Amino acid sequence: MRKINSQVPHLIRNNDLTADQKAILSALALTTDQTMITTEGNVWGNENQSGTEDEGITVEIVYAPDYMYYVVYSQEDIDNIRTNGLSEAQASATSQFLSQGGTLPAAGTPVEDIDEILAVGEEYNNVIQADSIADLAAAIGCDEANLSEALGGVDTTYYAVICDSYAYATVGGLDVDVNMNVLREDGTPIENLFAVGQDSEGVCNVDGKAYTPWGGQAQSWTFVSGQIAGTQAAAVAAASAE
Repeated sequence: MRKINSQVPHLIRNNDLTADQKAILSALALTTDQTMITTEGNVWGNENQSGTEDEGITVEIVYAPDYMYYVVYSQEDIDNIRTNGLSEAQASATSQFLSQGGTLPAAGTPVEDIDEILAVGEEYNNVIQADSIADLAAAIGCDEANLSEALGGVDTTYYAVICDSYAYATVGGLDVDVNMNVLREDGTPIENLFAVGQDSEGVCNVDGKAYTPWGGQAQSWTFVSGQIAGTQAAAVAAASAE
């Protein structure tokens, strides 16, 4: 099974933002009530769905060019969040994905530290600040005419919060030994039965077990575990042929 999650592209794993501030940054990326722009500068979301005009429904990010899009806020939008708080959609767009979410303030609660959140987001390349449509188009690398049309041709300061895709396969599969042999419930290996990749992460997230976590490390684990299992399987086959 594969699951697609959306989040800002660069996770903030330290305390440069609090958990609650990270939740707000995530909400800015995941909300469905702002203008969303593709890497080509076109509007993304409801407008791209054939015959679908339901408010708040967007095309899945896996269909977006480059598997990402930008949620764009004008300076007026940010000033409004600072004074009047998040909208209902923004306040319900929280994410606990990979420890990037805390507790969101209720809709309508002023977010006085929104500038700090955006500044740190920009530092980690999760937010693009631009003083004009031309500057934003240059930062995104898209056609300025497309972007101008999508933003209604209004020149102001813009904040584009990046929404990126994360793909995950099933985690929590079979337990294995150092040779990648699948283990029985009593911990003994099943000879000549191997599991690799995320199918071999049966104790993922269990304290005290030295299994690789998910994310990029899990991708490298696919190659390492495959090499180990292949070597062991070849040895079993050679021994059987003797």
